[in-house]
Amino acid sequence: MCGTRTAMAVGVLAFCFAGEASAQSPTCPKAAEMGKGVSLTGLDGRRSEITWLAGDRVRIAEQNPASRTFPREMIAVRGLVGVEMTRPSGKVTFQFAQPPESVFPLTVGKQSEIVYMVQTDGQPPIKARMMVAAVEALQHTVGACTYDALLVGSITEFEGGKQTPIRYDVYVPALQAVVKSTTFDAAANTILEAESFEFDAIAAR
Repeated sequence: MCGTRTAMAVGVLAFCFAGEASAQSPTCPKAAEMGKGVSLTGLDGRRSEITWLAGDRVRIAEQNPASRTFPREMIAVRGLVGVEMTRPSGKVTFQFAQPPESVFPLTVGKQSEIVYMVQTDGQPPIKARMMVAAVEALQHTVGACTYDALLVGSITEFEGGKQTPIRYDVYVPALQAVVKSTTFDAAANTILEAESFEFDAIAAR
């Protein structure tokens, strides 16, 4: 399925991944514990409610007043690889050819590929594959809290050759949460503002 354009896009995914996540302040959320979670908020009105579930699953409930594709809710492996999503246009489920946990552990220089079928309400299933790349460690500050984080790059190609824009996530493993994301449309050479965000505050739930 992958053409020259995909190969070039994946080549751009030479990014950052990191090790242990930590917080500098005792008031900062520090660990994923089942039944608990965090609230992330942005100055633009965007909000993400993270709830840590059993089996490395995380519920992510998102609000974004600037986009019609919200509110939406996702169940994701370790808060990063989605396995189902509910949004205004309907429910989306994913059936993987291999366990989505195979992306982990995230290590510098590792690139993974996951093949799956995506099913959207009222539409036929579509075969897809997602490529995830990791490169280096970084730290990221949300409000008064600083965490060790990973910069994760991903792109998905669907049957027939259609691709998603490239997404760059700042991911905090200790929280199993994405705290910043930039979605880049390589064809138009532009950032998609409605899908890009950075949270300014974090609080335990």
